[in-house]
Amino acid sequence: MNIKKNKESVTRFLGRNNLICWAILVGITIIFCIILYPGLVVTNRSYGLGDVADRDIKAPRDFFVEDVDATATKRQQAAEEVLTVYDYDSMLSTRLFLRVRRAFADLRAVIESERQSRKDKKRAADSNSNGDEAASVHDRIWEMKKYFEDQIDIKVSNGAYEILEKENFSKEIANIIIVILEKILNNGTVANKEILLREEGRGIIFKNVETKTEKIVYNLKRFYGLDQAKTMVRIVSDPFLKEIDYSLRNLIVDFSQLLIQPNITINRSETEQRRKNAAAGVKPILYKVKAGEMLLREGERVTNAQLIKLKALQDLVAHKQIMASSIGAAMLIIFLLTTIYLLSSNNNGQISHSHNKNVLFVASVLVTFFIIAKISGILSETLIQHTIFKISVSSVFFAIPLSAGTMTVCIFMGMNVAFAFTVVIATCIALIFQNRFEFFIYFLISGLMAGYWVQNCRERKVFIKAG
Repeated sequence: MNIKKNKESVTRFLGRNNLICWAILVGITIIFCIILYPGLVVTNRSYGLGDVADRDIKAPRDFFVEDVDATATKRQQAAEEVLTVYDYDSMLSTRLFLRVRRAFADLRAVIESERQSRKDKKRAADSNSNGDEAASVHDRIWEMKKYFEDQIDIKVSNGAYEILEKENFSKEIANIIIVILEKILNNGTVANKEILLREEGRGIIFKNVETKTEKIVYNLKRFYGLDQAKTMVRIVSDPFLKEIDYSLRNLIVDFSQLLIQPNITINRSETEQRRKNAAAGVKPILYKVKAGEMLLREGERVTNAQLIKLKALQDLVAHKQIMASSIGAAMLIIFLLTTIYLLSSNNNGQISHSHNKNVLFVASVLVTFFIIAKISGILSETLIQHTIFKISVSSVFFAIPLSAGTMTVCIFMGMNVAFAFTVVIATCIALIFQNRFEFFIYFLISGLMAGYWVQNCRERKVFIKAG
């Protein structure tokens, strides 16, 4: 009783639901695309360097291949052509001048302050001697020695500090030091001139850190190395120190030499970044492979150049073919099924009566033989590889019993529906077997003949004889 009720409910569902046909159409299309998908992917044998080709491979269309070696060489040349970047700190001399002036000025201020303080106290008390005043100023100056060294940022010996104390940290001494530093630093001082001179003949990019401007400099010998700059201090300072005491002259020279710092430094990080950008800006060097060009010959050993071409071809086909072929196959199966359904339903045939149930039956047979064809194809390829006889795989495909599908539909649905079924199954099987036209013709003719011989069949033995 329950079985009968379930059967009646299923019959009512199939008979009244207008969406059944659309669901069947979508389902068959999806199943067919899933079965067809492995054939859409480029599955050429993956060759390695030195492998022997088992068949000829030609270019199916024009395409471009990157010349990896030429591109790498071009990028290396582009990187090497980038000049080394050197930063020029134009504000270094200004900072040094301010430190020297401030250090000397602060000590002069201390001396004047102490002396003025002692004078005021002397007038008030009228009891302090000049000796006490001198001792007090001397102590205060030596208390400031660490401060002076921190300000000027160099280590000052006690002898040099005594000379400066004797000269009351004269402004003239500071000015002479500043003039010497200015002449040396304005010319440009580099930490390692030997590395700089490696760029002789090519030039360098001379970048001003403060203004962010840059220029190309070719005359690199004019810049001082650090040791050379210290040597130049004596030559530069000679006109200013002729009339000065020998000990004070040496102090000024020593101070100037200690204060000199490189104001031209190599900027390795920016140089590397510019070289990377230059290399990245080089477009790949391509050469054209024309349609029909032989990429690989049977029996030939695979070379590196051929591997590059094969990979480029595989990438090209894999990206462009799959989507287009999938859409094309889906549209084709939808068109065939829709057209045949409309023609059959308007032909007063079996499908007009209880058409949802009949369409579901035809769809089930169609999907079943899709799967049979796919499994048979896979088994055939596997068996051929282990047989002792030399048989082509395509010849084995002809033995797949697809005519049984047409015969089954013809017995239950009639010759008209069987004819439509044969067209669909022959087309789809031809697509599954790599668009082989001979398969379409063979399965179409065999299916029509099988349907013709069983159209009036009412006995099971006739079905077997026709097959």
